[in-house]
This record gives sequence, C-alpha cells and structure tokens, in this order.
Amino acid sequence: MSPLNQHDHYQRLIQLSKRLPPLSQLITPSRTEKYHIKGPHLSFSYAHCQVTDPILTHLQGLCHDQHISEKLAALLNNEPVNKSENRAVTHLQSRQAHSTSLDAQQRRRLQRYYDQQQQTPPEHIVHIGTGGSHLGPQLLYDALKVWSTCQGLPYIPVTFISNIDMDYIHSQLQEIPLNKTLFIVQSKSGSTQEVTLILNALRQYANNHDISPAQFKSQCLAVTCQNSPLDNARLFQEIFYMSPEIGGRYSVTSAIGASTLSLAFSPDVFERVLKGARDMDQHAQSHKLLHNMSLLAASIQIWERCILAYNSQAILPYSSSLSRLPHFIQQLECESNGKQCDLNFEALPYPSAPVIIGDTGTNFQHSFGQMLHQGSDITPATFIAFTKTCQNDDPDMQRALIENLSAQSYALAMGQESSNLNTHFHGNRPSRILTATQLSPESLGALISFFENQVMFEGFLLNINSFDQEGVQLGKTLAQNIEEIPHLTHFVNHLIK
Repeated sequence: MSPLNQHDHYQRLIQLSKRLPPLSQLITPSRTEKYHIKGPHLSFSYAHCQVTDPILTHLQGLCHDQHISEKLAALLNNEPVNKSENRAVTHLQSRQAHSTSLDAQQRRRLQRYYDQQQQTPPEHIVHIGTGGSHLGPQLLYDALKVWSTCQGLPYIPVTFISNIDMDYIHSQLQEIPLNKTLFIVQSKSGSTQEVTLILNALRQYANNHDISPAQFKSQCLAVTCQNSPLDNARLFQEIFYMSPEIGGRYSVTSAIGASTLSLAFSPDVFERVLKGARDMDQHAQSHKLLHNMSLLAASIQIWERCILAYNSQAILPYSSSLSRLPHFIQQLECESNGKQCDLNFEALPYPSAPVIIGDTGTNFQHSFGQMLHQGSDITPATFIAFTKTCQNDDPDMQRALIENLSAQSYALAMGQESSNLNTHFHGNRPSRILTATQLSPESLGALISFFENQVMFEGFLLNINSFDQEGVQLGKTLAQNIEEIPHLTHFVNHLIK
C-alpha cells in the first residue's frame, strides 16, 4: 500500500492549497445548503471548511487510491487489520442486534443479572477503570443522566475512579453508602497497574469500615478478557467478558460500557445506544464521500492536517451533557492515530494525528476562544449541538445557544476588518458543525459511531494502524520497574523527599 503523498490526487491537492480562496469569498446561502449531509440521528455541515468542489473531488480520489472500501470490508470480515498484534478488530460487529459475538452474549448475561437485582438494587455504583475503560463510559453516563432526569426516569448514581490519587478516592468513598454499593472493576488486560492499586485500596478501605472480604466480593463485578488476572471467581461475584479484539478506546459499546450503563439505567436504554451506533455504522459503509459523514470528516481532517499543516483540532460541544466528549475524542484520536510509522513499520513522510483541545460552549468562549480567533496558529474546530431540548421546552434559550455556536463558526470564517490590529480578525479559520435534534440514547450512540468511524477512516487514509498503542508502553514499563533503574529511583526520591 503506497504512502498517501505518493498519489496524484495528493499532489493535486497540494497545488489547490496554493490558490485556495478565502472563506469570506466562498460562503453563500447556497453553499450552506449544498455542503450539508443528513444522516441517521445526526447532521453534518461543512460549509465553513476550506474545501471546494475540486478539492472534494480529489479527496474522493484519494479515498479510492487508499482503498478505503476494501479496508473497511477487511475489518468487517474479521481479517487481522491490526497488523502489529495480528488481530481482527471487532467493535463494529459486536454491537449488531443479532450478533453471536462474545459481547452480545455478555449483554444477555447482563440482562439476567439486572433482572435478578431488581428486588434489592444497589444504591450506588463505583466504576473502576482507566483510559478506554473510563472515558467512554463516563461520557455516556453523564449524558444519559441528564436525559434520564429530563424524562423523569430513575437511575443509579455512578462514581468513576480512574486515577491512583488517594485524596480523591477517599473524598469519593466518604459520600457513598459503602455497604449498598456495587463495585465494577474494568481492565481489558486484567493487569492495568492503576486498576490493581485502586482495587487493593478499596478492599483495604472496606475492611477498615467493617465490610468483610466475603461481603466485599459479593458487591464486586469484573469486566475483563477471559483468562486475564482479573478472571478469578474467588475475587468477584460475577465476571463479564470482552473480546481481546476490541481496543480499549473503542470499547464503550462492548461489555465495558454495557456493564455500568445497563445496570445504572437499564439494559433497554443501553440497547437504544447501540441502535444509534448501528444506524451510523450502516451509514458509514457508503463509499461515496459526500454521502458518508464520517468519511467526509476524516478526509477534511487529513486535508487540514497534511496539506494545510494545521497542528491541532478543537472539539466544542454546545451541551454540558457532552462535557466529557473532548476528553473521549482526545484519547480516540491521539492514541489511534498519533503514530510515527505506517503499516510496513516505515517512517511516515507526513504528519499524523492533530493535538486535540476542547471544552463546552459557551465556556470555551471565555477561555481559549481568544486563541482560536486571533492566535498565531489556526486551529480548526468541530462544533457539536442539539437543536432542541430533551423536553422541547424553553426554545428561546436553546436558540440562544445555537446562535452563539453559529456566531463563533461564522466569526472564525469571516473575520472582521479593522485598522487597529488588536481588533482585526483575519478570519479564514475553518470549522464544521455536527448536530442532533435532541439528546437521546440513539443520538449518543450515533455520536460515538461517527467519531469512531472518522478516526478509523483517517487511519486508513494515512496507511497506519489505528488499533494498537505501542506508545503507551514504555512509561508504564519503566514505572513498574523503577528499582531496576538507579537514576530513575534517585529522581523519584528527589521529587518526594
């Protein structure tokens, strides 16, 4: 497979970038109508992106040159597309409605467990996990909590513990009914250092509060791969399994997300999340660039990163329910595509993932919004919003939120002329807008799928492996072998003395 920059379409894109009209000349009402895709549960507007019809034609050609459709088919056929680990990648297949996958089996087990717990359900859940075992589940929990409250539906509160920070852990445990809490311990490998340390600390804390080891076990579930160190029936009341072919950052629709979210809200609610994800997965199988939101978003990001040389991307959800979305996408994008070599383990001749920053709107307008508008570097932005509230109430306030979002996107694109450089806005700063009608389980599932597939398509275009994470290993290995490295031991001792 050839590197991206060796294709004629790539070279034509470089030439087009040298005579790119400013956005102030491109944006018209007709462009707003034309540069818009409506998909299942979501709509995608790219009228404020620095693309034209010829650019889109060459991006479509680049997708063809990089065999995007064939790569997706290989993934869906369970071929070992994770080349470095010689594994298939099965997060898309696992959320199919009638799947025989391990994850579908575990969802049926969770349904039975949930039914058994209904007479005396826990009053609280503590979710222990880090990285992909934390970011996706907490994103969906926070959003579904808002949705459930709006709908008047009950849910079980969840506390997420992901960091080995005893001050934080103690502060959280003091606020929960310890003997009526369900602890869900999550680690794909079963050997994640943080999870092991947190679990040991929780056992000690429970013992100090007169909860016996047997009782603590009865309050503990695990989610892990079969035969991992956590796959130990002596330690947990129940153990649910995930496939080793699902990467942590792609695992929120696997047993990782299913366990906590099904027990907190109900298996039916989680099935609705999966339905939204499946609908968007189906949409993402179109090979036509202008009919595939995730592929188009990926292609535009490759154009911005590799051709226009923009180093970062801002994720700006105009919904407090999505406040964790920038963190989720930060891991998804940077861990998947922050790579230095291609599928042949040769150095990349072009940049890979951008740096991801983000915050909720309108909050970001009062923090790094200044940099987005007048900073020396251009940072493309992705705005995300719901056009209506859950309850269809207070349309004036929701309209004000959308007006703020639209004004920010327009200001970034159009700028403002002034003879005073301090009040001059150069403009020509691209953004795209992703909208859903309302916050719902389905729209959340579609949102997860949209970004997962966008990142996957970016990796296909870059000719890299988006499904391993070798870069996280070195620091972890050193931390677990400190005593074998005298200089590092001295450095640690110096810091804490």
